[in-house]
Amino acid sequence: PAYNKIDTKSFAGLVVVNISHSRKINEKISIGYGANILNGLLRGETKLGVNLPFPFDLKTKMYGTGLGLEGVAGVKYDFNEKLSGAAVFRTGGTVKIEGDAKAYTNGALSEKSDFTFKVKQPPSSTIGAVYRYDKTLKISSDFSQTWWNGFSDKITIKTPGTFLASQPKSFDWRTSIKFRLGFEKALSETFSYMGGYAFDTPAIDKDSIDFSSAVDVPMHRFSAGIKKKLSSWDLSAGMLYGKGTRKEDSVKYALEGWFATFAADYRF
Repeated sequence: PAYNKIDTKSFAGLVVVNISHSRKINEKISIGYGANILNGLLRGETKLGVNLPFPFDLKTKMYGTGLGLEGVAGVKYDFNEKLSGAAVFRTGGTVKIEGDAKAYTNGALSEKSDFTFKVKQPPSSTIGAVYRYDKTLKISSDFSQTWWNGFSDKITIKTPGTFLASQPKSFDWRTSIKFRLGFEKALSETFSYMGGYAFDTPAIDKDSIDFSSAVDVPMHRFSAGIKKKLSSWDLSAGMLYGKGTRKEDSVKYALEGWFATFAADYRF
């Protein structure tokens, strides 16, 4: 059919509730472990104005919820008074969302079916270190990976019809990485400044040609800030600048921007 209008609103998300426990094994080693309860939600609505074979309005609605579980574990090791290292692993989990899908033509219900949609919370790992050069200078860094390769937008309609049909997986996302490096330097007991660099890669695969792939590019970010402690106030200000580009076939994607922040905390 030929469409004279297409309006789409959709939302898929996870609410994470964490239950965890941590303890100090000895003077050098601390551990933590726990579980995340995943509450998934999918809501969508699409309106189509159809010209052929005859003019009519088509509306589809979907709503579903589901629960899942994942594990989290971490360890911290103090090599000495200056150097500490840590590692965290999250197992990831799958939330099976089940709900109702409905199709309306000219305002009347024409089709209805149950559907399933599996949302994958991807596993991730992070390693990091903090080096205290002296009492005034601290340097920290971390490296993270998130395995998105199993993430899918596949939707299965239990009773397919003319307007309600299953949706196959349309992309093949890849592992994303994040790297952070920063420092904080205290010039006095009440004033310090900080700076950092960050680099991350997107999970979007090269075959996903849509708006999301245009804004998902490998990004380089640079940041700087200051902190000032007064008698009753803690003041801080910072700025971040980022830029990234990538090229797929003959198309170049680029993203650049900056923002500034200011915060004031009052101590009673």
